[in-house]
Amino acid sequence: MLKHRLCTFPILFFLLFATQHTKAAPVDLTELSLEQLLTVEVSSASKHLQRAGDAPSAVQVISREDIRLHGWRTLSEALVSLPGIYINNDRGYDYLGARGFQIPGDYNTRFLLLIDGQRNNDNIYQQALTGTEGWLDMSVVERIEYIPGPGSAIYGSNAMFGVINVITRSAAKTAESQGGTYVSQLGLTGVNVMTSRTLADNDTGLVLQFSAEHQSGRDQTYTDPLGQLVRGDGTLSPDGVAHGLDFGNNRHMMMRIDHGEWSIKLLNHERKVTPSSALYLTVFDDPSLKLNDGGTQLTASWQHDISFASSIYARLGYTDWHYRATYPYFDASAGYYHNYDDNRGQMLDGEFRYQLKSVAHHLLAGLEFSRDLMARQHNYYSIAPASLGTVDLNINPLVRHNALFIEDEWRFTDTWLLSLGLRQDNITGSTSSHSPRLGLIWQPTAAWTAKLLIGRAFRSPNSYESQFAEAPNYLNNPNLKPETIRTTEGVLEWLGKDQTRWQFSLYQNRLDELIQQVDTGGGVLQYQNLGTMQAKGWELGMEKSGSGDLKLRTSISNSHVYGSQGATPSNVANWIAKASLSAPAFNSAAYLAMEAQAISRRDYIWNGLPYAVRSEILVNATATFPDLWTHGLQGQLRISNLLNRDIQHPSSSEMPSPTVPQNGRTLMAKLEYAF
Repeated sequence: MLKHRLCTFPILFFLLFATQHTKAAPVDLTELSLEQLLTVEVSSASKHLQRAGDAPSAVQVISREDIRLHGWRTLSEALVSLPGIYINNDRGYDYLGARGFQIPGDYNTRFLLLIDGQRNNDNIYQQALTGTEGWLDMSVVERIEYIPGPGSAIYGSNAMFGVINVITRSAAKTAESQGGTYVSQLGLTGVNVMTSRTLADNDTGLVLQFSAEHQSGRDQTYTDPLGQLVRGDGTLSPDGVAHGLDFGNNRHMMMRIDHGEWSIKLLNHERKVTPSSALYLTVFDDPSLKLNDGGTQLTASWQHDISFASSIYARLGYTDWHYRATYPYFDASAGYYHNYDDNRGQMLDGEFRYQLKSVAHHLLAGLEFSRDLMARQHNYYSIAPASLGTVDLNINPLVRHNALFIEDEWRFTDTWLLSLGLRQDNITGSTSSHSPRLGLIWQPTAAWTAKLLIGRAFRSPNSYESQFAEAPNYLNNPNLKPETIRTTEGVLEWLGKDQTRWQFSLYQNRLDELIQQVDTGGGVLQYQNLGTMQAKGWELGMEKSGSGDLKLRTSISNSHVYGSQGATPSNVANWIAKASLSAPAFNSAAYLAMEAQAISRRDYIWNGLPYAVRSEILVNATATFPDLWTHGLQGQLRISNLLNRDIQHPSSSEMPSPTVPQNGRTLMAKLEYAF
């Protein structure tokens, strides 16, 4: 550790010295100017371009400049800057919480993740990957649109707590080539290259990106109140230290081609990691625990304007993803052995929609489909499974999904807009779901907007929850019903003349037939519909752009979650306060960015016992030097967890320790050259 600290001081001195000998060109922070925010167009709230003020949602936008100046490396790091969102990390994956709701051990199944409008949740776990396991390198992200609340009226299953649409950069937005490298105090090293070209008389754009990184192992200490940190020889860990783990490799690739009305995108990613947290009650401090996830996604879309008032859009996508894992276990009778997952999903999906615009109406209607080509769950053992009282699993339950949707925006006066949406989904093995949405929007002046939003969303049980069985520890449940959420929300927005925007949201959520994993007795786990959860709360956010490219964003949120009929609130963040600031420094030779968040104490149940993590304070700081000695050479220093706080995240009952330690103060240095 001392060696890493000594190395960081020369890097810091070098970059600060360099800024005194060069003056950077100003960074354009006005791409999403607050002065124009109510007139800027977003596409995710209703599947077509519309003013943010007209969107039936409290829409939030994160720009490319926000991502660059804060040095965010994952979608999770960017999304956590928004009101009401918080993150749980188990050293293997990131899990999002919103408006007070996040159950430890749940996958990101209640968020729908889109990449350029293409569904990215997989077809076995329905998981939205937002951490280092995600499909995209952040260098290719043009902006992120977050639509909080139910979105099933437009998008179908999984769009319960919110829709995340990541919009990638096109050649028109990326008229350059760049290469970079970065190194972290904790042993992370990586490289990233990207190029864009316009071809055929500027009618064709090409973007290519590739990145690779390696994370070295390090020691991590866990608590062991129940004596569950069992090592490979059957003995307990004497000190709770996992030695040299959390190592792995990560790779991302993107190719995007835009030609006239056509757009084609190819994504590929591969990640291997060895978590230190002994996920899924595996042997502790064992480097043979390995997780490997990745895949390829190919999407083609076509948009054609029939006339000034009407257009059609078609999309076809193919996704091939995999999850492979090696789990070490110790059994008193069978001894040390390994369990394996070899899961693979292949899915074909598509969409066709038609939209018609008139003076008073904007009508959109369409259909979607998806077909599972493969949804294989293969679980097996290194020893005869009969010696453990179980059998190998190899199932392939295929799902077909068809949906119809329609939406009408009716501007019946100059100041009133009514948005109505309805969708019907038919999914194999699940009941049909109807998802309505109503948005009543009043805009008495250019500065004021008031919205009343009412909606219903659903999530069908995924193949893992309903079909996975591994006696005697895991039971399947083919009788699972879809869970639903009903939301009523009021939104008030005000835009001041001093480029200040305020947004206040007041919401009430009711979640029925909650799907959650429970202990049915003797450590036997099964997913069940538990009953009802309700949440009430509010969010207040402010954004301000000042002179000299200064940008400020603050928010505070409060939520109260309570359950009935067996559903118990867990990991509820009753309040969250956030602030982020970016501004030029050293006569615009550098840009400084800082973000801070405070989260309330969170109570949860671990192994049937009540636990809590204390309130959390996290501060990150980033310094960016746009032109370091020469035009196009950018340097960046980012310090995560600046105050070096001891941050712990809640564990699920499938983990041997009640909390998961997070990283302390970490310095990352990055160099990038654009030409």
